[in-house]
Amino acid sequence: MRGRITRAIPQNMLPRFFAGLALVLLLAPAAAQNQEPDPAPGLGDIHFDGIRDSLVEKIRPALSIARLNKTQRQKISDARLAFLLRRTEDETRRALMPLGYYHAQVEVRTEQTGSGTDVHVQVDAGEPTLVRELALRIDGAAQSDRVAQRALSGFKPASGKRFIDESYEASKRSIGRVLAERGYFDAALDRHEVQITRAEHAADIDLAWISGPRYTLGPARFEGNHLRPDLLGALTPWQVGDAYRQSELVTLQNRLVGLDYFAVVAVQPLPEQAQDGAVPVQATLVPAKRDVYSTGVSFGTDSGAGVRLGAERRWLNDRGHKAKVELDWAQRKRTLATQYRIPAFARFDGWYTFNANLREEDFGAFDNSRTIEVAANRNARFGEWGVTAGAWAQQQSFSALDAPRSISTVWYPEISVQTVRARNPVNPRRGWSLVAQVRGNSAALGSDVGFLQAHLLAKWITPLASDTRLLLRGELGATGTGSLDDLPPNLRFFAGGDQSIRGFGYNEVGVGINGVAALGGKHLAVASVEVDHYFGKRWGMAAFVDAGDAFNAFDAMAPAVGAGLGLRWRSPVGPVRLDLAHGFNSREQALRIHLRIGPDL
Repeated sequence: MRGRITRAIPQNMLPRFFAGLALVLLLAPAAAQNQEPDPAPGLGDIHFDGIRDSLVEKIRPALSIARLNKTQRQKISDARLAFLLRRTEDETRRALMPLGYYHAQVEVRTEQTGSGTDVHVQVDAGEPTLVRELALRIDGAAQSDRVAQRALSGFKPASGKRFIDESYEASKRSIGRVLAERGYFDAALDRHEVQITRAEHAADIDLAWISGPRYTLGPARFEGNHLRPDLLGALTPWQVGDAYRQSELVTLQNRLVGLDYFAVVAVQPLPEQAQDGAVPVQATLVPAKRDVYSTGVSFGTDSGAGVRLGAERRWLNDRGHKAKVELDWAQRKRTLATQYRIPAFARFDGWYTFNANLREEDFGAFDNSRTIEVAANRNARFGEWGVTAGAWAQQQSFSALDAPRSISTVWYPEISVQTVRARNPVNPRRGWSLVAQVRGNSAALGSDVGFLQAHLLAKWITPLASDTRLLLRGELGATGTGSLDDLPPNLRFFAGGDQSIRGFGYNEVGVGINGVAALGGKHLAVASVEVDHYFGKRWGMAAFVDAGDAFNAFDAMAPAVGAGLGLRWRSPVGPVRLDLAHGFNSREQALRIHLRIGPDL
């Protein structure tokens, strides 16, 4: 039998019960407002006080508490946090020692904030340890090697400077690398001592290398070569027996890569196979694809929309001859170009090149200017300079301003030199380039018109700030001829367009008649000033002013001026420039859009 006990509340207790309940309900919100919120769980921010940011960047990765990921910081227990806080003092002191601070004082405290438990690391780095004595020497053949001795004199940390382990080890490796690059393959570090006297805040360094003999360069071997052995052998920039220099191997590798005969090129010394001190060099080669076909669409505000087709055979025979044909068909420029190249490596690294081209072009006052041209030239490299010398023959049919169609036949020799000086030619921060041409002939030697012409194009880039550059461009040209009317339009000077004076159409600026489209001039002078600024690795903006003219007499020069703003994008295939420019020679001129893709230099 299950029983139940009940107890009744006396009637006189009910009023007091409800009164107490009401009082609790009224006081509960006030109590909740006066109660402090519970601190957020987990680890908050870590602050460093008393030292500069450059030291903080070195210390932070060495602390266990700073290496916790986001999840670990949120879920850290009190016991784990206390353990890591105890380690922070010792880890901070030990992290400062390789930076030259052996007497650091560290204090760690915590603060409860809305983001969790913040950690404050107060650091007094103390007096730094400086290099007191620095004894460096190289014994052996490298003792008289100026390059090796120059590397020795650049050792860091220098005497009187703060002793930093990272700099010390990097300098040791650098000297070892220089000795290897100079052919001292038996070099060894004979003595390496560093004595730290903490009480005197001093470091004494004693280093000595034994270089051993300097090896010489032996013969080059070409493994995987599908061409004649003597063809590639002519590219070797050294004579057997020359003193070893790693830079010579780099030159050979760059030459082999530039041929595009090979998909893989690896050049390396074989010191273990040296005989009588001569180190053989092996170039391991993998042939590239023999035939290359290309298709694509193109657009430029100078040429208009178009298509491009191309075919190339990278080698026709074991002598390395090349051939290619390209069709570039655009609205205002149409070109069919063929080229045949023969290696010319024996005396100077270069090529014999034969061209035959058919071109139609609309520009200035000329519609459907047609040119047939053939050329033969030889190019070569001399250090940083490229030189091309050859002869051109062309027949051009042209008419302007409803005049009868004219045909001009000329041939002329030409020589040009060019160079690009920049660490990164595609996206340079600093650098310059130069192209200079001289060409001409006499009417007495078979041309319809005699002329002598010189052309110079120079570009210069320098940084103004970390993400800001100044770009300058200058172009000059001069022609001497007895009859400009008989000179083909493509041998006259024009200005205007994407790569000349923005704000004007392609070849729009030049000598004209009664203000009509340009007929071209004897001389040319163009200058450009541009400043660009990048907001990240890819995107930037630019402001520019261009000015210049194509003219027949210097006293008749009337510079056209264009200015505007541009958008810049560092694409994977090179810089893309989209400019909005305005010409200021007349009120009727409208804004023009200019699009160009290609390297700055």
